[in-house]
Amino acid sequence: MVKSVQTSGWLVTNVWDKITGAEEAYAVTATKQAMGPVARSVFIIEKAKEDGAKDNCVRYGQDIRLTTTGGCLDKPLYLQSIPLSPLVYARFSR
Repeated sequence: MVKSVQTSGWLVTNVWDKITGAEEAYAVTATKQAMGPVARSVFIIEKAKEDGAKDNCVRYGQDIRLTTTGGCLDKPLYLQSIPLSPLVYARFSR
């Protein structure tokens, strides 16, 4: 689960809010309510690129990506932020 210290909001996916005009993208949002570990609030932290290590451990300083567990849809979605003038818009996409 991911929480912003600045806003006290928990990151959650919203696969019921599909973003139009994109191949396959869904909105993400934050909630002040601690939902607990449910499909839309649990994320996997993984390496963003292969680094030649013999294991899948994420180490300090590595590039990472956040993915959904597959509990919301039957496939993982990756968190992506894109500029949307004048705000930055975050979304999950395949």
